[in-house]
This record gives sequence, C-alpha cells and structure tokens, in this order.
Amino acid sequence: MLPNEITYLLEQAGHLGNHYHKNIENIRKIFPVLEESVKKFGVEKSIKLTAPSRNYHREMTILMGLSDDQRTRLDFLGCYYSMQLLWFNIQNLDWLDYQLSRNVSRQSVYKKFILKSGIQFRQLTAAYMHHLLSILKADKTIPEFVITGVGTRSDQDDIDVGIVDDGSKGRSWLNQVIHKMSIEMIRFASNFHFHLSEHVGHQAYSASISEYAQG
Repeated sequence: MLPNEITYLLEQAGHLGNHYHKNIENIRKIFPVLEESVKKFGVEKSIKLTAPSRNYHREMTILMGLSDDQRTRLDFLGCYYSMQLLWFNIQNLDWLDYQLSRNVSRQSVYKKFILKSGIQFRQLTAAYMHHLLSILKADKTIPEFVITGVGTRSDQDDIDVGIVDDGSKGRSWLNQVIHKMSIEMIRFASNFHFHLSEHVGHQAYSASISEYAQG
C-alpha cells in the first residue's frame, strides 16, 4: 500500500506522457522496500520520501547507508531519483499554469520555466551521477576526470555529455564504470549521449585533453 502522497504523485505523473512510464513503474516496484528500510534505520526525519527534496545530494548520501548490497543501493537511488524527477516536473507545470493565468508576458514566463526546470534537472542528475560513480567504482581508484554537459540544459530525453580524463592507465577502469553508470541511467533516468568522445580517442566513453585537441 503506497502512501497517499506517492499515489497522488503517480496519478499526476500519468498525465506527463509515456516518457515517464519507467519512472512510475520503478517507484511502484521499489518504494515499499525503500520505505521499509528508511523506517528500519530510523531516518524518516532525515529524508522525507513523500515530498520534494531541498537537498538531493544529502538525501542520496543517507540512502547510500541503508544497505551494503550494491544492487539494493542502486535501486534505492534510482527510485529516489524517479520520485524527485516527477515531483519537480509536476510542481513546475503547476507554476507554469499559474503564471500564464496572471496575464503577464508569456515569453518571460516560458523563459523562466525553461531556466528553472533546466537548473533543477542538472542538479538532480549531477547528484545522481555522483553517487552512482561512488557505488560503481567500488574500492578501486579511478583517474581524475570531469563530466561536462554539452547539450540543452532542460532536455530530459537524453543527456549529451563530454568526458575528459587525465590520460593515465586507469582510464580503462573509468570507462568500465561509466558503462555501468550508463546502464543505470537508462533504467532509471535519461540515456547518455557521449557527444564528444565518440569522435576521438581510443576509449568508449572518455578522452584526454590531448586526444580532444588532436581530434
């Protein structure tokens, strides 16, 4: 039995379109287990599952401590991501409807809506990717690298990224971790499009600065 707030969230999300179907189904499947674990560890006051978050990074860190099993931790993070994605999209659409009803400049409203949505989407996905990497790299060391967004900030259908690594020997393991992260993103979030590295270098997902310069 899902809490009323989550039932409401899923009902509203049903109007967003088929793109969010996987988020809805992942929440239905994983939320009961996640909620049980949150109560078991007594962290209900530290992470509120039935409302939008004000600190994605902090709450995802709390979720990381609810299990030592990698698959369970990934599922919890994915469920949390799905809920927060739906929360902020529904809230922003409500905000848009309200603003458009006030007879103000529609162009100004649309601009604020796109900027607001884009910032929230980047904040959520950045926190999610940070914690995915933390889990998937296990105890191994990965080289220094940076993931940079190279596409439209508010595009939720896919995420265009460029990954720059330091060119060291550990980049092979880094690319394996990025591959695993990409699978999780497909399952719970948005597909990655490795917009830059697909054209340069010898790794599947990343390239060094010198390789980008040569490419």
